Amino acid sequence: MPTDKTDPDSPTERPPTIKRNSNSRGRRLAQRGWRIVRITLILYFLALLLMTFLETWLVYPIPPVQRCDWVASDLKHEDVWFHAADGTRLHGWFVPHSEARRAIVYCHGNGEQVADNVDTAARLRDRLQASVFLFDYRGYGHSEGKPDEAGLIADGMAAQKWLAGKMGLAPDNLIVMGRSIGGGVAVAMAAEQGAQHNTNNQSHQVTHYISPCSASVCSKSRLV
Repeated sequence: MPTDKTDPDSPTERPPTIKRNSNSRGRRLAQRGWRIVRITLILYFLALLLMTFLETWLVYPIPPVQRCDWVASDLKHEDVWFHAADGTRLHGWFVPHSEARRAIVYCHGNGEQVADNVDTAARLRDRLQASVFLFDYRGYGHSEGKPDEAGLIADGMAAQKWLAGKMGLAPDNLIVMGRSIGGGVAVAMAAEQGAQHNTNNQSHQVTHYISPCSASVCSKSRLV
């Protein structure tokens, strides 16, 4: 019977299984790598969102409006609505003194709002013979908007300009005072709007009447 004879010198054709296996393994590794990258990116963006939320919550712990007495019948005051440079509508209280010798813009602390500072406003008015303007940063109290660093500074500068117009003074003739986070706002207000450094003991008096942990920046306030 005839038999098949194979030339030992002729090349032998073999299925390219090794090459196909190598390509398939490479594709699987690439897909697995892309899944890892995609999961990492998703987790990264979720972490950013969480950090943004926590930053707002931790840095600007806005208290509930309803916790305070917004009538404050024991404190003679005027409800004031004014606007920041970007148009954000803000709210404050103007506490007048009938024979004011100075005018004070008070920037409250973190976790506070205007109605938390009734006693502070009364002490400043009576002991320093001053008309006082307290205001809420954007997002706090009845003020609109959401708080951020630039916004708080803009709100403070708008408050300073409002009180200057009310009292018929230049902004740098006002006392700007802040407690806690308001201390930073007061410093920025004074730096931006040219508040003069005080040359007497007025700054010490102001902080003494509020509390030892208050921060203040004072300019000369001449009403007489």
